[in-house]
Amino acid sequence: MTVDTVTSILTTLTILCWVFVVGAVLFYLVSIFSHKAKDYLHIYRDLINPYVLPLAFLIALAALLGSLYYSESAHYVPCEYCWYQRIGIYPLSLILFVAMITRDRSVKKYVLPMTLIISCVSIWHILVQRVSGLEKVTACKMGTPCSSLYLNELGFISIPVMALTAALTIAFLMLVLKRKEKN
Repeated sequence: MTVDTVTSILTTLTILCWVFVVGAVLFYLVSIFSHKAKDYLHIYRDLINPYVLPLAFLIALAALLGSLYYSESAHYVPCEYCWYQRIGIYPLSLILFVAMITRDRSVKKYVLPMTLIISCVSIWHILVQRVSGLEKVTACKMGTPCSSLYLNELGFISIPVMALTAALTIAFLMLVLKRKEKN
């Protein structure tokens, strides 16, 4: 696969995650004012709940494989903040895989703090890339400058935006996860 093909796939997945999360949040806001929407919200939650752990795992796996592809096949040298994001995503993939296999629905107490940390690093990394002069106050000392943009799809989707999207979507899925599945 070419870099353009992988980037197109990851960009599409990023947009789909945003549509999914933003759509669900808007639906939730509507349900505050509408009893009918609240009923549909409960149906929606019951419908997706059995798939939350596999979806969260697949998102973490896509982030892991995407980061490995960009560094190993596309030869994009990760900056320091990219490494910090990877430090969160890589074990998250394993934790979510084990939770999916064992059907451990209490995993959210481990996953949510990790997604919060990944999100904070990603947001800072996005700011370093987008705000002129901010790269001078960063901790980036090794390899590639943290302000480097290897890709800029649709004018805003960069690698840290993809990482942020993965983390926020996984966090959202953990918040939707019920303690027990209906039999």
